[in-house]
Amino acid sequence: MRKMSQLTFFLFAALVSLGACQQCSQGWTYFQGRCYGYGNTATSWASAQVMCQSQGATLAEVSTTEENNFVSAIARTRKGTCVWLGATDIFREGDWKWTNRRDFSNFTNWSGGEPNNLNNVENCLNMFQRLNYRWNDENCNSNCNFICVGPANNHLSAAEVPISK
Repeated sequence: MRKMSQLTFFLFAALVSLGACQQCSQGWTYFQGRCYGYGNTATSWASAQVMCQSQGATLAEVSTTEENNFVSAIARTRKGTCVWLGATDIFREGDWKWTNRRDFSNFTNWSGGEPNNLNNVENCLNMFQRLNYRWNDENCNSNCNFICVGPANNHLSAAEVPISK
């Protein structure tokens, strides 16, 4: 009977720990199984992507209304004037792709009249404050803040779960 109660405790502790371990590193925010971080340094789109990659993440790739609302709330809270997301049409004008080469899903949030490739130099996606954080195509060399997304930490191991003997 004691072994059964120890096993029950172990399974309960493992389940509780699983939920607790799905947290993010300090400064990152958990949402729907992933962690999002805000880049405080305004930089080019390419540099933003490199900074995200240095953290084991990529520029955020938004595929639902809920995710877009979450990401735009981060941008609003941090008062970013412009905030890079992880899409570009640099390889073929008008053919927008996320950085993982995935096509846009059925969801987009372009501001009216966007994307417009103003002056034939706008090939990277950002959220723009003056457009109420709707999507905008921008010159990739412009300096904007950015939002990274990466996997949630999952460090669950039996050694971390205390088991009485």
